[in-house]
Amino acid sequence: MAEYEQLQEISSSLERGEIDGGRYLEQFTRFLAGHIGCSRATVRVFIDTPAGRALRSIAMYDAIQNRMIAAQDLLRADTGPYFDRLLHDGCVVVSETRTDPIVAPFRKAYLEPDDIRSVMDMCFAVNGELFGTFSCEQLNQPLGPEVPRIHQRLNPGTAHADEGEFGRHKETVRKDQKKHQQDVTDCQHIVDCDLNG
Repeated sequence: MAEYEQLQEISSSLERGEIDGGRYLEQFTRFLAGHIGCSRATVRVFIDTPAGRALRSIAMYDAIQNRMIAAQDLLRADTGPYFDRLLHDGCVVVSETRTDPIVAPFRKAYLEPDDIRSVMDMCFAVNGELFGTFSCEQLNQPLGPEVPRIHQRLNPGTAHADEGEFGRHKETVRKDQKKHQQDVTDCQHIVDCDLNG
């Protein structure tokens, strides 16, 4: 699979010291946006705040602008059905953010201002602990009827080649989990240094 080889090469470049953690995140999010065909791709990590757990964006690539951009944190990430589904299914797929109640906590502060219409978040773990999400977002118009069909077929630990772009990417991440484990741990160290000054 050419996509898997491309993703593996990005990880290997980090291991060989040819790129740093920041460059790795940029290349990974660019790959994710191109592979899925979405407007934005993001890596987020869970952080603890006085209001509860939040998802902090550590890298976001905007395919429309063709550059990395800053993104706000998603607050209240550990409340309601969003977090429950993320834990149970390993992913949250929303074809229309304007009407789906699962993303209601993020709608007014995050989704509506940028006209984010479709979302797919897939969680990843470090040492068995839920650590963050890989996120794909579609702006201006929903991705269409393929998104809910993909969501119905996805379940933890399984993905098949005929599941479309979302399914193929989930399988790629699952197959490369051990390699990405160290990469994500390295990025966790970068994030910890930033947060702790």
